[in-house]
Amino acid sequence: CVAAMVRDADGSPLAPSEADMERECANARRLGATEPSVDSDDEAEASGAHAKAEAEATRNCPTAAMMAEWRELYEIAEAAPARLRIELRRVPTGATRAAFEHGASEGPCVAWRLDHLLYTPRGLTLASYARALEACPELVAAGTPNAHCPSDHLPVVASFAPCAPEALGEAARAELLRRVTSLIDEQARERAVLAAKLAEEVSALEAAERHAAVAEAEAGAAAVANVGANDKAAGKKKKGAKPKAGPPSAEMQALLRSRRERERALRAAQQAHREELRRTLDDVELDAIEEAAIDLS
Repeated sequence: CVAAMVRDADGSPLAPSEADMERECANARRLGATEPSVDSDDEAEASGAHAKAEAEATRNCPTAAMMAEWRELYEIAEAAPARLRIELRRVPTGATRAAFEHGASEGPCVAWRLDHLLYTPRGLTLASYARALEACPELVAAGTPNAHCPSDHLPVVASFAPCAPEALGEAARAELLRRVTSLIDEQARERAVLAAKLAEEVSALEAAERHAAVAEAEAGAAAVANVGANDKAAGKKKKGAKPKAGPPSAEMQALLRSRRERERALRAAQQAHREELRRTLDDVELDAIEEAAIDLS
C-alpha cells in the first residue's frame, strides 16, 4: 500500500490494476510461502468454507475477505497524503533486480523494480536520475549478482535541487483568514442559538411539570386533610409522608434525547461544511491557516 501514497514524477497517481492488487495482497500475506495449515487427513474433516479458503491460499490467491481488507487498507493509505499534506513522488527509476521468476528453478530471468527514491516536490525538484536495468538488458539476462554487478540489487541514484515552498501574499492571506474566521464565528453563533433554544424548551417543560406537580400536591393535600379530619374524629394520628424525587418524566427524557440528537446533527453538519472548505484549499492556503493556529477539523 506504499504505492497508494506515492505519485509519479509528473504528479500522476500510481493506479494499480486488479491483478496488481491481488499480487500485492498475496505477497503481503505471504500466501504460498508455507504449506497449508491442515494436512490431508485433517482437510477431509474441515468445513467446506475453511477447505476452500485454504485451497485458495495454497494457490497464492487471496480470498474475497482478504481482498476487501486490502482495498480498505489501500484507501486509507491513498487518503493519507491529503490528510497529512505530505505529497510523495517517486523518481522514475526502472528495475533494479533480475532473477528467476518467483518459485522457478530455471530461467529466463525477469526484472523487478524493488528499489525506489521518494521525495516531496514542495521542497525538492528532481534534477536528474540514473537509469537502472532498463539500460542494461544483458544484466537482466544474466541476473543479479553477476560478473559486472556484485550485488543482487542495482543502486538507484538521483540528484535534487532545493526549492522554497510558495507562500500567500498578504492580501490573499488576509482574505483567506477572513473567510475562515467568518465561517468559524457563524458556526459558533449557530451553536449558541441552538443551545439557547434547547435550554428554553427544557425550562418550559420543567415549569409545566412543576405546575402540574403543585396542582397534584394541592389535590393530595386536600385529600390528606379530609383523611386527617376523619382520623382525628376517630382519635387516630398519622405521620405525613415526605415527597420522593423520582426519575425524569417520560416527556423530559424524550426532550433530552431530542436535544442530544439535534446537537449531534448540528456538529456533523458543521464539520462537513468545514471539511468541504478544507478540500477547496491548496497547500499554500492550508499553510497560512496552520500558521494562524486555526483548527478546521
